[in-house]
Amino acid sequence: STIYVGMPKSDLFKIYNTGNIKQYEKKDNEEILVFDDILTSDPDDTITFHLVDGKVKSWDKNKATLDTNARLKAIEERSRYAASQYA
Repeated sequence: STIYVGMPKSDLFKIYNTGNIKQYEKKDNEEILVFDDILTSDPDDTITFHLVDGKVKSWDKNKATLDTNARLKAIEERSRYAASQYA
């Protein structure tokens, strides 16, 4: 699968499942999603996507240490997203 600038969030979720989100932030029309990088062998690898208007603007790979509040926020956002898919 190929990730590209302008990729819709729905297509991104076909590669990186929402269950792998480690951190999520949203402000106005911009979103930041940090995923476990399932495409590498190192369990500490993460990939961060920057979206504007629901489309990938950029991404970068890194290692992240997330605090408890960030993990709880990600769980809440995943639950909210999942609920909206079935509404």
